Amino acid sequence: MSKSLIAALCAGLALSGPAWAQSTPSAPAPAAPATAEPAPNAQGPLEMTRSVAEDTLRDIRNNRSTYEQDSEALYAMVDKRILALFDFETMSLLVLGPNWKKASEEQQQRFVSAFKNLLVRTYSKALLQAGDEQINWQPLDLPAGATRTVVQASVDTDGKPIDISWRLREIEAGWRVYDVVVDGVSLVTNYRGSYNSEIRKIGLDGLIEKIEQTSAKAAAANAPSRPS
Repeated sequence: MSKSLIAALCAGLALSGPAWAQSTPSAPAPAAPATAEPAPNAQGPLEMTRSVAEDTLRDIRNNRSTYEQDSEALYAMVDKRILALFDFETMSLLVLGPNWKKASEEQQQRFVSAFKNLLVRTYSKALLQAGDEQINWQPLDLPAGATRTVVQASVDTDGKPIDISWRLREIEAGWRVYDVVVDGVSLVTNYRGSYNSEIRKIGLDGLIEKIEQTSAKAAAANAPSRPS
């Protein structure tokens, strides 16, 4: 985790570079499963992604000291502004691969919740590293009727541009992100390789418990110290 985090929390808020981008680039994650006919959306995928990224950066810059002292306020902001735009069930399905179908409904729900909490607890603090980085957005040509797309941007950090791609799908509730790729490394693919290896060793329940423990440790580490 030595590389500075950019696209913290896989929302691609291009702030300071993701921990998963330490890994060797893998093959792209499989396409998200097809869904029923989506309802019309007020915002297109590019407008939505750009709005969330820029509004979050502005919020961080205006309230940095508050978030540095109050982790729960930071988590609440991340949950409200960012995570509501993610399709965590599809992300979880893609991360677990064949193990998703083998899992019970209860295990699926536990994994989705644990995975979401892990991303929040692990990467939220990266948002506080945001400076005055400029996000350079690429135009998006979205064909009529398309229900999947990729929003692309780059961020200059230390004089080196870092490419970020958000993979989105349109569902009934609107456009939702199901993967983020930073410098060719997919968050979904990276976690899939790691987690499926763990499942072979300790089983799905063991993996879920391990994720929950990691999330709890991250939350404790992020909590501000209190005077005795």
